[in-house]
Amino acid sequence: LDRSLDLGDTLSLPELSPAQLAALQELESEKHEALPKLLWGATGSGKTEVYLHLAAHALEEGKHVLLMVPEIGLVPQVVQRAGRALGPDRVVPWHHQLADGERRALWEHLLDPDSAPRVIVATRSGIMLPWHRLGLIVVDEEHETSYKQQEPAPRYHARDVAVWLAQQKKIPIVLGSATPSVETWHNAAQGKYQRVDLGERYSGVAFPEVVPVSTLKAQALHQQVGPFTPESYAAVAQTLADHQQVLVFQNRRGYAPVLTCMNCGWIEPCTDCDVSLTYHKKARQLVCHYCGLHKDLPETCPQCRQSAWDWRGLGTERIEEEVEALFPEARILRVDSDSTRSKRAMTDFLQWMESGEIDLVVGTQMVGKGLDLAGLSLAVVTNADLMLNRPDFRAHERAFQLLLQVAGRTGRRELRGRLLIQTATPGHPVLQRVVDHDVPGMMDYLILDRAEHHYPPFARMVRIEVRHRKESVARDVAHFLANQLLKALSGGILGPDAPPVARIQAMYRQHLWIKLPADGSVKATKRRLLKEIDGLIYHPHGRSARVIVDVDPI
Repeated sequence: LDRSLDLGDTLSLPELSPAQLAALQELESEKHEALPKLLWGATGSGKTEVYLHLAAHALEEGKHVLLMVPEIGLVPQVVQRAGRALGPDRVVPWHHQLADGERRALWEHLLDPDSAPRVIVATRSGIMLPWHRLGLIVVDEEHETSYKQQEPAPRYHARDVAVWLAQQKKIPIVLGSATPSVETWHNAAQGKYQRVDLGERYSGVAFPEVVPVSTLKAQALHQQVGPFTPESYAAVAQTLADHQQVLVFQNRRGYAPVLTCMNCGWIEPCTDCDVSLTYHKKARQLVCHYCGLHKDLPETCPQCRQSAWDWRGLGTERIEEEVEALFPEARILRVDSDSTRSKRAMTDFLQWMESGEIDLVVGTQMVGKGLDLAGLSLAVVTNADLMLNRPDFRAHERAFQLLLQVAGRTGRRELRGRLLIQTATPGHPVLQRVVDHDVPGMMDYLILDRAEHHYPPFARMVRIEVRHRKESVARDVAHFLANQLLKALSGGILGPDAPPVARIQAMYRQHLWIKLPADGSVKATKRRLLKEIDGLIYHPHGRSARVIVDVDPI
């Protein structure tokens, strides 16, 4: 059955620049047809336009297309752009917020062997749809951690599943990013992937200017203006005066991470997790961001019965409040997971931004993940030190990616964008590479460090988590399992130890890490691992403990 289509005049594909056209031709070249493709394109280089041309070719062949994005908030914008180019009836969204009827209709459509070809714009769960005539997979922003499903099971990385699926079906796959993951970059360097470069911005505008701003001097001289240093405050004021849009980036939602009594220092803890509750001023509630526990704000301190509260730390709600006080004439919008819970919220926000109804956006990483904000010319990161100093071997990689992506939201049309990074360490080597937009240099630095310490991509990591309601039991079972695995695997075991947040939802946790050779036999290790986990029945509390295995955790 020939399902090829003649789409003819029904398409309104965007015209490609010479650089985009060269990238498209290289992606469609038969020379490396069997290899996954990495489209390394600078922020604002027009990767989406290239995706649309690839999708049009697949539709003409009567094939379905999967275009994956890391966040639900990105789906409306991509659906709208793809619909304008390919026809709105040919583009369908897929994510967990859709109504059951919409999800079922798409599922049945894909099961129908005679169904019309569609472009499915989906979050990570889209990889699990019943694909029978899939002709192309695109994973946009492939570096994003949102592609990893962690809770609940099954635990999988949608990007890696997509690469596997493309190889099984012998269809092309394109991984797109301005800041690729170390693993993907290394695979391209080793010849496992084909790298296609798109190095210039679509509008011809220069890359955003990135300026680290020291917070130490401002704090020492008491010159801090709300959440801003004097330099940042002046830049925001000037940008607003020029009728341009500003992004203030803070990767913590709520009003303040810590609410404390000014009299005795008491801090409200979560009853089920080893964290303090975050204060949400709009709802006047204390919320645990791990288990979802909600408590009303107490009138007085439960410990000393005083009512003098102090807010420590900055969340998006507090920054929104302070910015409103500093710039009362500005129209301000807060974009985080609290303000975008409704199905249409992100669509409305994007329309307001595009129409110029918003002057300043206060947002979390949701606004740093591929959004195309035409009028944005300045971004301010309020505190980069939190992301640079996390106890994680991926901390520098994640910080570099996020900062460069935030910079890329600015200056996407006529004017050159600007990013101000407030930090106590403006000379940090990661920040210097962000200033230089030096992706290859950052990748070389990270790959050398990973090779020296035997971390991915030079090893595979398996995390084993032991959970129990009693801390002593979790610890004893984890030590018992570690000893058994040391014997079975002849080493390569790290831990057990408690993670930074040792108790979540009233369950104490212990972590074991297994480092495996990148080219070793995973199946043999899997058999040994499952055998030792089954052997926990010989431990007095082994049956009551829960053991969770996560391969390639993020």
